[in-house]
Amino acid sequence: MSISARPSKLSLPQINPGVATVLEYLLQKFPAIDEATWRERMSEGKAHRDKGM
Repeated sequence: MSISARPSKLSLPQINPGVATVLEYLLQKFPAIDEATWRERMSEGKAHRDKGM
């Protein structure tokens, strides 16, 4: 897997697609990325909200 030089941006849908958390949405939106990977990215500060905060 390669790492992009620029961060990706994702907007959450206006209508809830049937999930309770952002993590659930990410798992649904990106099925090739498992929960452990998302949790690792979040704990390492690699997933941000609202302008990188």
